[in-house]
Amino acid sequence: MKYSLHLLVSIVSIGSWTHRAVAEEVYHAQGEFAGEPTATTVFLQSRLTAIPGPELDPSGDVPGAEGVASFEWSTTKDFQTSSKTDWLKARRENDYIVRAKLTNLTPGTRYFYRLNFGADKTATKTGPVRELKTLVAKNSETPVTFVMGSCQNYAFFMYGKNANSKLAPEKDRKLGYPSYPQMTKLKPDFFIGTGDIVYYDHLSATKAQTVPELRRKWHEQFRLPRLVNF
Repeated sequence: MKYSLHLLVSIVSIGSWTHRAVAEEVYHAQGEFAGEPTATTVFLQSRLTAIPGPELDPSGDVPGAEGVASFEWSTTKDFQTSSKTDWLKARRENDYIVRAKLTNLTPGTRYFYRLNFGADKTATKTGPVRELKTLVAKNSETPVTFVMGSCQNYAFFMYGKNANSKLAPEKDRKLGYPSYPQMTKLKPDFFIGTGDIVYYDHLSATKAQTVPELRRKWHEQFRLPRLVNF
C-alpha cells in the first residue's frame, strides 16, 4: 500500500467547496485508513473528493464530493477470492467520509483491501491496493512491531521559525513530515497516534471556531503526500 495507518483517526471535516454537491469526477485524494484493529475486526475509512490531489486547489483545502463507495478485501493481493461491504454513501453532512467495520477476520493476518467508488454505482472505479494487519490473538507470543507519533503541529511545521531554513525548503515541506517515510521503512505492524494530531488554535490568526473551520484543520493535515502515502 502505501502503508495503512492502523490507528483510525476520526477525520470529521467539511471542505471549503461544500457547495459542490456532486462532482463531475470523483476521487479519493486523501487515501484510505485501516484503524482501531482487534484480532478479528478493523475499521476501513476513506473520503471522496472533488479533486485528485491537494495541489490542484489553490486554497490548500481538499473539497469533498458526494458519491458511493464499497470496500473490497482479501487475503491475497490478486483479489481472486474477496469480500465486499455494502455500498456506502458519501454525504455532505458526514464530510463525504465513508467508513465500514470488517468482522470475523483471522488474528495476526495480513489483508489486502481497496476502494471501489464513483459518483454512482453505474460509473465506478477501483483504487490502489492497500494493506492492513489484524492484531495477534490475546494469548499469542508472536512478536509485533509498532511505531508511535504525536504533536503534529501543522502551523509550526509549515510557518514556524525554521520554515525558511535550508533544511526545510518550502518544496519539501509541502510533501509533509519527513518522519513518515522513515517510519514506513521500518515496516511496522501498526502505528499509534497518541494525540495532538490537529491543533485547532494554531495559527492564532486562523484558529478554528466553527465546525467547517475545525474540519478544515483536518483537511490541511491529511492532504500531505507523505502522510497519505504512510
